[in-house]
Amino acid sequence: MKRFFEKQEFSIGGLHYELTMAFPGRVSLLLVGGYSPKIGSIRKAREEYDPFQKWEDYDPDDFFLSGDEDVGADVFALSRQCMHRVVGWAKRIRPGYFAISPSTDRKELIYDRLCARMAARLPEYSHQKLGKSHYFYRLRDDG
Repeated sequence: MKRFFEKQEFSIGGLHYELTMAFPGRVSLLLVGGYSPKIGSIRKAREEYDPFQKWEDYDPDDFFLSGDEDVGADVFALSRQCMHRVVGWAKRIRPGYFAISPSTDRKELIYDRLCARMAARLPEYSHQKLGKSHYFYRLRDDG
């Protein structure tokens, strides 16, 4: 089975994001750094995280945020940027399927609108929502 992995980093309004797109698997967005007027400096997450590291090796500078509701993010610009990047990735890589899920209940309605717009731009994919997750399945293989 083929595995496709792509990580894209970008900034919007002083906040630094990491968008990871993997097949088979999920699309995920992480807030990894920058500055927010609401909370101040956001420290950069370490590139590799070892879940088996010993607690005494823990460095408080190594973290990321999967929820950015309280940092003052520009949700509209972030949504547009993510949609364009995921659509571009899907058209370029052509995965058989991929899934997108909100990290918090509060983001579910935003993801519903975003994925509906994404589905309109990806006619070669069928879009289904199961639970809170959005699944995109490729309908045809054009070579």
